[in-house]
Amino acid sequence: MLPLLLIAAASLLYGEEAPALLVRGPLRLRGIDLLAPNALAAFEGFYRYKEEEIRVIFTRDPLLRSGDWLSLSCGKLQLFKLPDEWERIFYYSNNRDISLLFVFNPDFDLWCDFIGIFVERFSFLLGFTLHEVDIPFPAVLEPVSQ
Repeated sequence: MLPLLLIAAASLLYGEEAPALLVRGPLRLRGIDLLAPNALAAFEGFYRYKEEEIRVIFTRDPLLRSGDWLSLSCGKLQLFKLPDEWERIFYYSNNRDISLLFVFNPDFDLWCDFIGIFVERFSFLLGFTLHEVDIPFPAVLEPVSQ
């Protein structure tokens, strides 16, 4: 109920430019279901942007990329797109302590904008964490460009 109230309040405050809101998470995972069977320690969060649900998965472990992951650029970020017929799945890593997977509906066109602002905010907030279990999923992401 609270996430719906937050979404409604953000819509009233921002109008068409409502921000993306963290509606669930971070939740601890043991293994990442988007990859081959694994036991990676990870956290996931779910964002609501307009009518879309966006899933974000974070792990401190580097992921082994498969040869069928397509390399592409998103602004200044280097991403990899995982092969999937039903969803758009992107991987980002800073090659140190951040590995992120983003899951979007196939018709969501603002994926690059969302990833760009998420990586910027998450990287900034991660610098302030004191413990490895402090996972700084931003609660609010400013409006992404249209």
